[in-house]
Amino acid sequence: MRSQLDPDRITLWEEFLHSPMILLARLAHEASSPQPPALLDTDDPQTEASSERARIVCISDTHNHQAHLPPLPPGDVLIHAGDLTSTGTAKELDAAFAWLHAAPHPHKIVIAGNHDHGLSKPERRAQLLEQYPSITYLEDKLTTIEIRGRLLSIYGSPHTPHHEPGAFNYVRGQSGQWALPAFVDILVTHGPPLDHLDGRRNGCAQLRNAVRLLRPQLHVFGHVHSGRGVKCVTWDEAQRRYESIISVNRRKRFVWTLGLVAAAVGAKIRGRPKFRHGAHTMLVNASAQGWFRDNVWRGATVVDIPLQHPHRSL
Repeated sequence: MRSQLDPDRITLWEEFLHSPMILLARLAHEASSPQPPALLDTDDPQTEASSERARIVCISDTHNHQAHLPPLPPGDVLIHAGDLTSTGTAKELDAAFAWLHAAPHPHKIVIAGNHDHGLSKPERRAQLLEQYPSITYLEDKLTTIEIRGRLLSIYGSPHTPHHEPGAFNYVRGQSGQWALPAFVDILVTHGPPLDHLDGRRNGCAQLRNAVRLLRPQLHVFGHVHSGRGVKCVTWDEAQRRYESIISVNRRKRFVWTLGLVAAAVGAKIRGRPKFRHGAHTMLVNASAQGWFRDNVWRGATVVDIPLQHPHRSL
């Protein structure tokens, strides 16, 4: 039985009843996709980071419950993907920013979410950033950070499709909403892309298409609490067909699903493909709020990503 607190979480049985073929396609596609290259066990934070990788600590949707969360694991970059608060009052924002400011991470990247109304007010936002200078706030902006002589570009945007009163909403399907920079290592958005860690397909199709074109190493988001998890997406024809299976006619769906099953069998024999920069994107829904009962709060998700380009001036 699905929890009333999370009507968007769908079970395997519900997927089967809706369409056995779509369920089979999803399972086969996931079995043949590359595994995330460096998903870390947050219960063992002592694992040493490689000099060739950046350790990214991802969290979202804490809704002022930071006191109920496990301690933030160490890392090079701390990313909060929005909904720091429940209503976005000055008191709530101050508490959330104070918590992040106290964290020891060298780089702290924060975006707003639809609950963070106060961050839509320029004067309040400027006051917070002046008070907590260790935090970099991104609102449709790109920043570049340096880690062990390498540069990482990070772009952040708080916008989500309108489904309830909230800040930073846009009309689903609105033209030009996701005009992203030409090159980004880490993309941070509050909402998920369609069909990827988005519960009952609550993500944005425009964002999915923009991520496919951008192909960042890492995409961090939250918003849909039931979508929490990590997956690796390969931007190839198999991925495009998988995304299209839901809308095609039954005959094409059957044929394309057989192709995905064949790919899964091949991956089982040959081994999964390796993660390659520019060909794959690691997706992280880092929502901290749980779905079964009010007092379930999860800790951060920790991933390592390659440091690709040396800083030429060093």
